Amino acid sequence: METVRGSMQDQKLYVFLSGRVDASNAPEVENRIGALVAQENACRLVLDMEKLSYISSSGLRVILKLKRSTDELCIVNAHTEIYDILDMTGLTQVMDVRRAYPTVSAEGLEEIGRGANGTVYRLNEDTIIKVYKPFVSLEEIRREREMTQKALVLGLPAVIMYDLVRVEGAGYGTMFELMGAGSLAKQMAQGLITAEEAADMSVKLLRFIHSRTVSDALFPDARQTVYDWIGFLEAYLPGDSIARLKALMDAVPEKPNLLHGDYHIKNIMRQDGECLLIDMETLCHGDPVFEFAAMYAAYVAFSCTDPEDVKDFLGIDQATADLLWKRSLKGYFETDDEALLQAAQDKAALLAYVKVLRRTIRHGGLNDEKGRVLADRCKQEIDALLGRVDELCFLH
Repeated sequence: METVRGSMQDQKLYVFLSGRVDASNAPEVENRIGALVAQENACRLVLDMEKLSYISSSGLRVILKLKRSTDELCIVNAHTEIYDILDMTGLTQVMDVRRAYPTVSAEGLEEIGRGANGTVYRLNEDTIIKVYKPFVSLEEIRREREMTQKALVLGLPAVIMYDLVRVEGAGYGTMFELMGAGSLAKQMAQGLITAEEAADMSVKLLRFIHSRTVSDALFPDARQTVYDWIGFLEAYLPGDSIARLKALMDAVPEKPNLLHGDYHIKNIMRQDGECLLIDMETLCHGDPVFEFAAMYAAYVAFSCTDPEDVKDFLGIDQATADLLWKRSLKGYFETDDEALLQAAQDKAALLAYVKVLRRTIRHGGLNDEKGRVLADRCKQEIDALLGRVDELCFLH
């Protein structure tokens, strides 16, 4: 029957419903779904309601029977009217029900921010949209929304995400209201603020973030991420370098300080003089050295063999990126002590080059000349820094 169509995907039986399911056809719909389940010997069922326009109480009883007879039942792409019916009858409380997402296009939109997992565009005067890269799953997107909510509870000035959408040709996106805002990078380019002012604003917000304390139950430990980087590089770095990196990491105690994890001028928005954070999927906790490692990677390490890379990424030249890095480090430590600042930079740089090397290899960089040059430079920097760095902690 046209109302019901089935397809096996990822060891789940997807049943696509269309039109109406009411008293006139509910028994036939139930029989058809039952036949598909038996045919595929399926115990995990997904009901896709994208093309379903109406469901009556008879149709709801069919769903309840399926819930009792299968190991796993999920409803996806429920439009507002259908979702409201499922919600009012309590079905959203006893099974996984996911709304349908409106579709938008990002073609021709102004880019105002970019992070590890996506790019932020201005949709209109009042709304911006983060478009996720293809490798980011829907589960990861939901996790970022959850992380953002937790950050807001902690009092962080984060942008509030309010709707999930499909983006034409690009998977998923998240929309949020941000009237008249622009990233620090954008406001620097427009001449609204100087690089020095951007660095000072960045440091002020960063110190506030790090003043918040959290637990593993809320946010992951940054140390585990770095351990994962090192584990990945075991096939690419000498054994003694890997052993030294692990020993340095083993000496870093767990710290409860909240970290953003991907902190730079494109992930800080400014609205009415207030700085707001975007790209919250990297939130974690740990010693601030991990935060500064990500910052050094963004401002210096990623572009260490080609200064044009920082221009492409942040929209600034290398001299400005260096200024942002150095002023941020000095402002954070509130000192002009060159020895102290150099020691802090070496710690952050060591982890930054580990991060960049791993990323370069994972993204296929060893298959082209530019990537190989960057990977070789990272290895050289890691080797040199391992000779100077005795411990990694910023906080003692």
